[in-house]
Amino acid sequence: RLDADHPQNGVLIPRLFTGKTPSALLERLASTVGKAMDSPDLLAKLKPLEFYPAVTCGAKFAEFLRVENEATGRVVRDAGIKME
Repeated sequence: RLDADHPQNGVLIPRLFTGKTPSALLERLASTVGKAMDSPDLLAKLKPLEFYPAVTCGAKFAEFLRVENEATGRVVRDAGIKME
């Protein structure tokens, strides 16, 4: 599931948020990651860790990150947390 209640991992491309990454490259990356996440060997290793991969790509994942970054930023600002 793609929500804040479940740990997230992602593959990020620096230019993803600028819209300058060629769509063909994004599609290829999504396909490759998707195939890896469906690998029986990988799934067998992840299951004992209770890690169940799901692939979400493109705009949906970017929007999730944007919303989470805004929410986390609000918490940090409201708590007055500063870098040392």
